[in-house]
Amino acid sequence: MLAPNCSRVIYTKGMLMLIKMASFSMAACIFAYAAVCAAGEIKTENPTQVTLANNIDAVIAPRYRPGEPGAVLLVIKDGHVLFRKAYGEADVLTHTPLSPDMAMPIGSMTKQFTAVAVMLLAESGKLSVGDPITRYLPTYPTHGKTITIENLLTHTSGIPDYVTTPDWPSNMGHEVSTQGLLDTISQRPLDFEPGAKYDYSSSNYVLLGAIIEKVSGLPYAKFLEQRIFLPLGMKDTGYARRLRGNAALAAGHTLVESGFIHSPPVSPSQLSAAGGMLSTVDDLARWNKAIDAGRLLSAAGWKKVFTPYRPREGTSEYGYGFQIGDSWQSTMTIRHGGRVPGFESFAMRLPEQQMYVAVLSNLDGGRTPPYEVAQRAALVTMGKALPAAPSITLDNNVFDAYVGRYQMTGLPMVVDLRRAGDQYLASVTGQETFALKALSETRFLAESAGAELQFEKNADGVIDRFVLLQGPRRITAIRIAQPD
Repeated sequence: MLAPNCSRVIYTKGMLMLIKMASFSMAACIFAYAAVCAAGEIKTENPTQVTLANNIDAVIAPRYRPGEPGAVLLVIKDGHVLFRKAYGEADVLTHTPLSPDMAMPIGSMTKQFTAVAVMLLAESGKLSVGDPITRYLPTYPTHGKTITIENLLTHTSGIPDYVTTPDWPSNMGHEVSTQGLLDTISQRPLDFEPGAKYDYSSSNYVLLGAIIEKVSGLPYAKFLEQRIFLPLGMKDTGYARRLRGNAALAAGHTLVESGFIHSPPVSPSQLSAAGGMLSTVDDLARWNKAIDAGRLLSAAGWKKVFTPYRPREGTSEYGYGFQIGDSWQSTMTIRHGGRVPGFESFAMRLPEQQMYVAVLSNLDGGRTPPYEVAQRAALVTMGKALPAAPSITLDNNVFDAYVGRYQMTGLPMVVDLRRAGDQYLASVTGQETFALKALSETRFLAESAGAELQFEKNADGVIDRFVLLQGPRRITAIRIAQPD
């Protein structure tokens, strides 16, 4: 799986974007780490750091083109800022350059802050993660099942994801109350028995936000501000685009046939405690430093946050608001990504390497996914070789056997696979088309979306389906029509 670290997207466009990957997060420079100038040049006499920084820039810079949206990249190594630089434009219509201190929505990276907020309440004796959610949300229908707060934290509740409903794209720009979201989420039955398995669903964190408000007596945003952001000096992190600091906001962009446009608006209230935050790489550095120092929670509390939950069936790398595992480079990573219209984000901690990498991008679904930028920067920092292009040359007859129309289970989406010469293409009718790169005779990579398609046989030994792997999500698509 080429993109194991992305998280659920909350978005409406394009086959692999619409899968809702997670979808959907100190005063000046970080002097406690190292001084850097606004352009991202490192002020250090350490020649090793200078060389590493130059090597990172040489690898990352070519991936962003002039006149296009870009990203901000931060690399912290051994407690010091090694690299901090912005690429591309903050607004392609005004040609405002992107700067390292700009704030952007972080989508599902919001979940880690929500999870820690829950743990703050747990450690103060206000709740227990083993409590049934009906203790705090008594009118929420659980269909006779016991759903615990821990089930919500670990995506093992069985509650379906509200952002996969057909009407969510048309509603995402409208203000909604927490109760309104709860009413929408509660209309659908459970997908499975609570605790049985892992299935990423932003609905879980909407419910957690409601529980935080009920238990604390404060609005969700106010509780996080008072208990997390203010104590840690995170002045440019906030909910619903409200910041205490002076960080400028980058504009979000989407690529259409005519070029880059500003993305459609999305109300933070629709993203709620699952994806409504925005931040800067400097504030994420402060967050990482607080985790390193064991602030906010006890050692036992942080251990619970960073321990993957074990469902009764299958496996999971999800703890409380983070994905944890060593599937990348056999190195322990604590990570999460996010995506909302116009923006993508990704950050990962590598405790064994004493490294933290964060990427904030003001383009969704671009050719350079933030998780890939983070991984490449980390590889350079570790002194490891960059992965070679994994594609193979495939006999076109092999792909021709897969051509056709596929229905994605549980989603109102039809995927068309076709070949144009030597190009393998995947698209949703009327939406963006993705180029597929052959990794093997049965595995194909949609590089721009950070997703992989794996073709599988049915009970009769016939390949009639593929599994889409995108971050924590596995979705099966069944062929419903042969090519015309």
